[in-house]
Amino acid sequence: MLELYLIRHGETLFNKEERIQGTLDSPLSEKGTQQCQAAGKALSRKIGAKKIDEWLVSPQGRARQSSALIRSSLDGLPEETVESDLREIDCGEAEGKIRTDLPAALLQSLHLDPHQRYPGGESVADLVERGRILRQRLFQLPEQGQIRKVVVSHGNFIRALAAALIGMSPEFAIRISMGNTGICRLVLRPVDEHFKIMQWNDLSHLID
Repeated sequence: MLELYLIRHGETLFNKEERIQGTLDSPLSEKGTQQCQAAGKALSRKIGAKKIDEWLVSPQGRARQSSALIRSSLDGLPEETVESDLREIDCGEAEGKIRTDLPAALLQSLHLDPHQRYPGGESVADLVERGRILRQRLFQLPEQGQIRKVVVSHGNFIRALAAALIGMSPEFAIRISMGNTGICRLVLRPVDEHFKIMQWNDLSHLID
């Protein structure tokens, strides 16, 4: 069996401003730091005494910063593996802009059509295809036993990766939500063709 935990990074300054990040980066906000610390404790409770066999993280700064904070609550971890294909969607000419400053027609199309590319950038469908390739490379059943992997990445990419892992179309990725430090658990068993979602966007660690 392969057990997979997907975690989005904490709130960043750009998130707080509703500014589009994509390939750009901004540091975690104070709230984002607290979210990651809480997520680490929540993941520790979920994992318990179980072994984590691989820890994968996007190369982007906000994911690396979040990963370090989350990891600080767990013991006996493998070294981080930085994986370029876990990076966030390329938002092209929209990067650095406040979301509501984009043309209304473009915003609507981005929300409703997974094949709509950001001008000069990628579409959600592009991310799903990247996720499919990544599944073949990194998320295959072990020859025997059970392995457990953690992925720290980005909202758009995690939604797209989930669509690829469970064998759904790109439309699925634009119909689900992913909050900052949301924790997802997916499982692949020998009897299954695709992963199954066991838990999605768990934010219970952020409830006071």
